[in-house]
Amino acid sequence: MSQNVVINEGKSPNIILRFLWFILIGWWVGYLVITVAFFLEAIIIGIPLALFLFDRIPAIMTLKARRRTLEVYEDAQGRLQRRERGPKQYNILLRILYFLLIGWWLSALWITASFAVAATIIGAPVAFWMVDRVPFIGSLAKV
Repeated sequence: MSQNVVINEGKSPNIILRFLWFILIGWWVGYLVITVAFFLEAIIIGIPLALFLFDRIPAIMTLKARRRTLEVYEDAQGRLQRRERGPKQYNILLRILYFLLIGWWLSALWITASFAVAATIIGAPVAFWMVDRVPFIGSLAKV
């Protein structure tokens, strides 16, 4: 008899810790990572690494955990196997086309706006929401 074990990850630290991280470390480290990612986009060959960095902006800036599922199961030969799954993504060709036509400049505007909103302190919850949406705004990535 075969049983699957599914482990869902994605629990972020509490909001107070996330806010303190953002105020003390996240905003400037995030700014550096974003700057590097935009540089990598500009040299074309670095686009895959830039997209990887953009997908991790919420974790870098606000400690937001990524949603993923780890499934452990037994294959036909009786060996344990694992399969890691994240949210179902849009077609990669659509994501590339979107990124080239819209995502790169819209994400720059979005990130700039999120920094402006975060500067008001009272707007920090909105800024967190905006930072969490950066991967989708830039490349339609669901994280």
